[in-house]
Amino acid sequence: MTQPPAAAAGNPTRLCGNRIVITGTTGSGKSTLAARLAAARGMPWVELDSLRFRENWEQTTDAEFRAAADERLSGDRWVADGNYTLLQDIVWGRAETLIWLDYAFSVNAVRLLKRTVRRIVTQEPLWHGNRESLKMALSRESILLWLLRSYSRRRRLMPGRLADPRWTHLQVLRFHTPRETERWLESILLQRTSATRDLIDNAESDVGGQPDAVQRFSGHHRRL
Repeated sequence: MTQPPAAAAGNPTRLCGNRIVITGTTGSGKSTLAARLAAARGMPWVELDSLRFRENWEQTTDAEFRAAADERLSGDRWVADGNYTLLQDIVWGRAETLIWLDYAFSVNAVRLLKRTVRRIVTQEPLWHGNRESLKMALSRESILLWLLRSYSRRRRLMPGRLADPRWTHLQVLRFHTPRETERWLESILLQRTSATRDLIDNAESDVGGQPDAVQRFSGHHRRL
């Protein structure tokens, strides 16, 4: 299989840039990773599904969807997740790093089944108050059926899409297992912790015997 450019095999702990998109088949955990990464780096999280659906699962028009994405992704720092081809020129075009969660079908299927059951049982509110139901899970529009229909096709097409000259600017981090992804995320968390410690140490050196100044600096940094 063709390897995507700048694949994660080079150095999976390296993170390049401040505009990051996370992609992967249904159930891979895109939104969960995006939320954690955004929190770890203090960056806005843009869940593209939340821009696509209104109340009662009504979809926005394509024009409305693109306009919303254009606005939300106009900043210098963000983490977005989603697979919308309709937005590829906006999301991939502006992103600096693309994270591909390329997990086995069994991993995605188990994760998706657990998530669907949990959401049905707990009636967990999603975007704009939407909730999953047993009726939805058993319908022709079932997210479980969507995984069956889309998994092989999306995985087959992805390398070709990444080879497109329009996306050569992207650093691609490709993870094959949740464990790989978790190790990489832990490295990001450690980098942030280390940077915080260095800043506080430098502040202590600069202010010398002025503990009040160090305390004010430390408290400010924790709020960043």
